[in-house]
Amino acid sequence: MPITSSWIPGLLVLTLLTQSCESDPDKGEIKAVRSVYFPAAGCDNGEAVPNFMMPTQGGAVAKCVGSQTADTLPTNRAAKISVDPSLTVEIGTVVVRGLSKEQVVLAADSRATYVGLDGRFNRVQDDACKMAELRPDLLFAVTDMARTAAALPANLYYDAFDVAKEAVANFQFDPDLMQPNTTIKEIAERWAWDVAFRIRRGVNTGIYRPSRAGMWVRGIFAGLEPNGEISTAVAELSYQLPPSGMTAPVVSISIIQDSTENNTTLIDSYGRGAVAERYVSKKGTGESRTEHMRIRKAQLTDPRKFPAEITERLVKLTEEEEAPAWPNGVRAVGGEVDYARLRRGGKVEWLHRKANCSPATASQ
Repeated sequence: MPITSSWIPGLLVLTLLTQSCESDPDKGEIKAVRSVYFPAAGCDNGEAVPNFMMPTQGGAVAKCVGSQTADTLPTNRAAKISVDPSLTVEIGTVVVRGLSKEQVVLAADSRATYVGLDGRFNRVQDDACKMAELRPDLLFAVTDMARTAAALPANLYYDAFDVAKEAVANFQFDPDLMQPNTTIKEIAERWAWDVAFRIRRGVNTGIYRPSRAGMWVRGIFAGLEPNGEISTAVAELSYQLPPSGMTAPVVSISIIQDSTENNTTLIDSYGRGAVAERYVSKKGTGESRTEHMRIRKAQLTDPRKFPAEITERLVKLTEEEEAPAWPNGVRAVGGEVDYARLRRGGKVEWLHRKANCSPATASQ
């Protein structure tokens, strides 16, 4: 029996200045606006799922009112539900994004880290495809729990890339509920709910047992709107510990959109992003200072000329410098760096892609 899910929209918007960095005032500044959307509720096969904290007694009630065409994922053959150490999920990676009004660039490493459902390290592989071309003008990348154990039943299993393809294929613009040229955000929200429903079922059945606040998975969408303009949306699915007297959804969804306000390029990193963030925001000394100044110069140049190799370099620096995360000095990032560019009014250009990764393939 196919597994279906649908969602209803609702939002809260926060706008703030982004990209702090240590730079001389006469070198210019990067101005950007960040909008954060919190969908109100989703409808999982007729069950209303709130996306907000509420008192343990009383409070608001979510309802299923209206929906888009349900997404249908491939039926999984197995029906086993147990915390079996042999079952693994794929986590990790670093994604670096360069964003301006003229173009967007995404870069990602190739290391897939597999851990058991009990959280124990299993292995790493350096041939994973962490980015996909969902259509000629839309890129997708993922960090954190990109894929769950393939042996899980269909209502728990997901591959973040399969869900993204399904969300794009089934998306329909609704002029009564959506603003013009917000396609990328709406697709990201649809993807977020489709993944959140499956994680939520996994928690409810005891497969996942979160004990502290943290990120479940993050989907990075970068594409063109119908008017040809660049648009990005980052869907973050996290777990928050509720304060006393409150309940919280086991999967909280936020959709983040950034836009630059001047002719500069904003650089962000996701997943294992601490190393990249350090090079972007701090001068440092010696070679670190040289790298920072090179990155800074690229950010302040004409965004049409922003060198996409900057994002690739930041991923490589992360592979070289991040502290080991697993036994025997194993890092959570590694392998070749795939990266691609999308210009305003153009199509996806792959600047490097591993031989085993076709434009539309996901994590293998």
